[in-house]
Amino acid sequence: MGWTSSDRSRIIERGRDALHRPLALGGDAMRRGRVAIAVTERGIRDYWSSRSLVQQFAIVAAAVLIAGMTVLGFWVSERIKQGIMHNSAASGALLMDSYIAPMVQELAKGDEISPARRDALDRVLKNSAIGHRVSAIKIWRTDGVIAYSNWHEKIGQKFKPTPNFIRALGGEISAEFEGQYHEQDSHERALNSPLLEIYAPVRERNSERIIAISEFYEGGANVKSVLARAEAMTWIVVAIVTALMMGALSGIVARGSRTIEDQRNRLKTQVVELRSLLKENHELSQRVQRASNRTAMINERLLRRVGADLHDGPAQLLSLALLRLDFLSPVLDASDASRGSSSVSSIGERREPAARDELEKIRGSLQEAMKELREISSGLALPELTRASLTEVVQMAVRAHERKTETRVSADIELLPGPCPDELKTCVYRFVQEGLSNAFRHAGGEGQHVTALADDSRVSIAVSDRGPGFLIDKPGSVTTSTLGLSGMRDRIESLGGTMEVGEANAGGGRIAAHFDLKTLRVME
Repeated sequence: MGWTSSDRSRIIERGRDALHRPLALGGDAMRRGRVAIAVTERGIRDYWSSRSLVQQFAIVAAAVLIAGMTVLGFWVSERIKQGIMHNSAASGALLMDSYIAPMVQELAKGDEISPARRDALDRVLKNSAIGHRVSAIKIWRTDGVIAYSNWHEKIGQKFKPTPNFIRALGGEISAEFEGQYHEQDSHERALNSPLLEIYAPVRERNSERIIAISEFYEGGANVKSVLARAEAMTWIVVAIVTALMMGALSGIVARGSRTIEDQRNRLKTQVVELRSLLKENHELSQRVQRASNRTAMINERLLRRVGADLHDGPAQLLSLALLRLDFLSPVLDASDASRGSSSVSSIGERREPAARDELEKIRGSLQEAMKELREISSGLALPELTRASLTEVVQMAVRAHERKTETRVSADIELLPGPCPDELKTCVYRFVQEGLSNAFRHAGGEGQHVTALADDSRVSIAVSDRGPGFLIDKPGSVTTSTLGLSGMRDRIESLGGTMEVGEANAGGGRIAAHFDLKTLRVME
């Protein structure tokens, strides 16, 4: 039965699903593992950062000291163990060399020990002092065959050489306490008691040639107790030294930490005091700004009052004097008509024209004074600015200057922000008024131009002309205007703004003021 294409597609799809499923599971497991690792690392970092300097040092120092002293303790314990076993092995080897070596000299010339020598060895192990110390013994030939053993069934058997056997062939005495189990040690391990296994070379008499290897086992109860006491003392000493080192270092770090903590507390106190001083300084600065604003408003009200007083007081009196003079003129004319020319004396004829001339001079002077008083009053008094927008304020200042000077002012005024403080409106009006007055006074009104721009919360007003510019070193050039600009700069800076004085792009003078409405809102 053949396979259709749909059957093959289903089989391929199932195989793909079966392959993708474990991959997806593996990917999910890896993502969960990474998340768990990240959470653990974040927890460790949070825990570590929340610890004090002393606690951090105690954790690190404890880990380092414990690790170092543990290594040192194991090393010292092992050295002591090796020393004890080496001493026991050396004394045991000396005993074996005295009792056993003379009885196995046959191995220097042959491969076996005679039965008589074996029996002698058995008696030595049973009856002599060595038998009370040695639990078992083997005499190895250099080729790994057992030549003698107190377990007679092992005689003649050959086993794989052990590392201790190989070292003994090299002329070394080696020992192992309850060491690794080997096949040839089955009977000794069956004794179920701690044993010290010693390998020692057996040399030919009157020669240094090694003819055999003696392997014997001593009872290790005493050795075990000595090793246990030595190990315990080693670890006690290591623990005491570690504790002393930890205490000394912790004391030093604790003292340094207390010093650092005291300095940190003093710094915190100084920071708090500095913040308080900065806050007070900021409040004082705001008070100065508010006082400056109030001073500007008081000055403005004073100027309005002076203008009103000039208009209502001296101006009215001058007006009355002019009226009285106008009243006298018809009287003098009527008196002249009633009198004939024949009745007028030569002296009267000389005085009457002089009186009329004097009267005309007085009238002219009074009219000029009246004009100047009205100009001063109109300059001191501001129009109603409260309900006007900032754009309208600039336009009002431009129109007032055009009416006063009968000159033309070109203006480029964008749509300025609507709601703004009255102090800003007054300052802008005075700035445009002072700038155009300077342009008219020093440039003859040539090229008078006002620009008003707004960018986000920043407002910029500029007045320029095509006159000689601000030549400060020229005698009498801008003495009067410099005083006005100085006062205007103080007024602008009291509102947190800045003022620029320089040359226009096309020549002439230019003054500009920049205000930040955000700063004004904060000041309010």
